[in-house]
Amino acid sequence: MSTLDYTAAIRRVFDDVLTRGELDAIDELISAECVGQDPSHPAVRGPSGFKDYVTELRTAFPDLRCTIEEICASGNTVVTKYTATGTNKGPLPGGIPATGKTSSITGISLVHFDASGKAKDWFVTWDTLGDMIQLGLIPDVRQGVPAGAQAQAGQVGQATTHG
Repeated sequence: MSTLDYTAAIRRVFDDVLTRGELDAIDELISAECVGQDPSHPAVRGPSGFKDYVTELRTAFPDLRCTIEEICASGNTVVTKYTATGTNKGPLPGGIPATGKTSSITGISLVHFDASGKAKDWFVTWDTLGDMIQLGLIPDVRQGVPAGAQAQAGQVGQATTHG
């Protein structure tokens, strides 16, 4: 297969599977031995594991839209920078109730393909912190520390001298 075939397969994953929820396409794109790794999820194994993963993701974000920003292929490897946007209308992993808030995050995926043209391993990383902040699950410490916390931090950071 050519790198064009591999990039076309990745585009199908982002467009057909993740954005439109077409789970049947997974059987054509993911090998039985494929292991997917996502920092927020246990390892995903084979087509059935990927179907469960996508179902969980699309249940939490039924309007999920994944947009490929950049894609690069070399040999049997494809790296993709993407943006994922959706409204949290269903439970999140760990039983966290839906927030009703919209988040938009960026991520990177790296996929290796086997000789048959199916993904044999998948590594993904994404802005988990940004997602949790946008969903209101943790405070946005990037916007500055509240005044009370600044005073406490200053007290902790002050050196004392005895003399």
